[in-house]
Amino acid sequence: MRLARHAALIVLVLVLLHGGVWLVVSGLVQGQLAQARSEATADWIDIRVGSVERAGYPLAAGVLWRDVEFGPRGLPFGTRVSTARIALTLVPSLRHAPAYRADLPDPVRIVLTNGATIVLAAPDARVEAAWGDPGVPTLTATAVTVANPVEIADIARLRITLRSAARTLDVRADGVEWRGGPTTLPPIATLAADLALDGPSAPALAEGGPAMRGALARWRDGGGALRMVRAALGWGPADVEAQGRLSLDAQLRPAATGELRVAGGDAGLRVLAASGVLASHAAQAARALLALLPATVKVAGRDAVRLPVAIASGRLDVAGYPLLKLAPLSPP
Repeated sequence: MRLARHAALIVLVLVLLHGGVWLVVSGLVQGQLAQARSEATADWIDIRVGSVERAGYPLAAGVLWRDVEFGPRGLPFGTRVSTARIALTLVPSLRHAPAYRADLPDPVRIVLTNGATIVLAAPDARVEAAWGDPGVPTLTATAVTVANPVEIADIARLRITLRSAARTLDVRADGVEWRGGPTTLPPIATLAADLALDGPSAPALAEGGPAMRGALARWRDGGGALRMVRAALGWGPADVEAQGRLSLDAQLRPAATGELRVAGGDAGLRVLAASGVLASHAAQAARALLALLPATVKVAGRDAVRLPVAIASGRLDVAGYPLLKLAPLSPP
């Protein structure tokens, strides 16, 4: 009987100790996440959280963010991202420093400036970041469904790494298969892009009108630009690499310089025309242009042509040929 009482007392003490440690650790997690959120919001990411509560007891220490919405500051695009819940926990490890993990059990909604909505859903989507450096999170997910509002595509694997201090974003998607619609495009094996933001941060953009024009002008005048350090498309018919720099001109129209390196362009254009993505006459003109250019570089081990790309005075030119007219991002 006495032994049973001693055992019960020991269990009670252990439970109380565990609870105390959990409160301390979850408080540390909540504090560091609040600081990281504050620093990010002050710099270039606007983060809004409806409510915060501690979560994970007894096996994990963490917090639960509800009604989360965030978007870039300093970019001339009013994109907003939201989700109902983000469960953030501290994951211990015997081999290296502990890490943060954020599970996203609910669909993620992306609302673009023009009001178009894209919904991403993945059963195992999570974001991980080191304990000492939460400003470099990496999102990984498999079996991602993209909808708008009907299903657009499935992505076998998705990986996104954000470096807040350097203001860079690395994106890689593998196994992209198109769903629905009139097109029958072959799947994309790999799509990757390394992006960097130059220039100052800007206030959150208004929906439109003078306030938005003012924000865009300040961003442009401060040297604001979006750099595509490198992008690569691994597709069945064609392989493409790209790099460039995008900003705004005096009338708030896109202004850019860059280069495309294309291997298998003729076959790719045929597929695009056959699928209805590209008009047949436009595909024929593009194929004729490619036929005039020498293959001077390699892309994915294949002979490729170099195509200079420029956007100026509201017009997109590829290899010196005008292709498309572009309107200002914010109408007068």
